[in-house]
Amino acid sequence: MPPSRLRALLDRADQFRFLVDKDGDVPNLPAAAVHWTLSHPEVTLAIVGAKTAEELDACLLAADAPYFNPQQMLMAVATQKGWT
Repeated sequence: MPPSRLRALLDRADQFRFLVDKDGDVPNLPAAAVHWTLSHPEVTLAIVGAKTAEELDACLLAADAPYFNPQQMLMAVATQKGWT
């Protein structure tokens, strides 16, 4: 993957930083992704691909966090829709 494409993808991912609470239950973007998935009432399970114990701990912490509120969910959807 060309470095410019990688940078563009990382910039997009960084737009979701508002979902991260470093001092709370969602400490990083991968944990936010798990938490986003589990915040949908239709979803009961998320399969994570953690490579380290730290990554797994962050995902487990996020899985137990209270759901994102409706405003956060709408902001995330609007962020992604802004890419097209």
